[in-house]
Amino acid sequence: MNHLKKPLLAISASLIAMAFTAPVYANSTAAADAPAAKPELGNYGFDESGMDRSAEPGDNFYTYANGAWAKATEIPADKSNFGMFTKLDDLSKERVKGLLDAAATNPKSKMGVAYATFLDEAAIEKKGWHRSTRS
Repeated sequence: MNHLKKPLLAISASLIAMAFTAPVYANSTAAADAPAAKPELGNYGFDESGMDRSAEPGDNFYTYANGAWAKATEIPADKSNFGMFTKLDDLSKERVKGLLDAAATNPKSKMGVAYATFLDEAAIEKKGWHRSTRS
């Protein structure tokens, strides 16, 4: 299955680029007239409510800047750390998986066929391409 990793990575990178590229509308002002979308994961910038002002910034700047947030935020059991970048990473992975799952149901989609083939473990095992024989 190692030979499938590079194509899958290329497909994933392409999908991520497509997911974050704004569509272009020919002869349309609808996109320009639409109100700005509200951020999905909160406001951007520094969240002062997460600060612990009882800590001295010169003694422990992390606690000063993030102490209240760190005390109030539970790290999910399946994560080694947690923060806004983790949320963004999870959201990106979820969107890419949704695009790939949708493409996999379309037999005319080269990307979908490649993804469905990558996930077809029974066919991979039948051809003897499973990891244990490729090490």
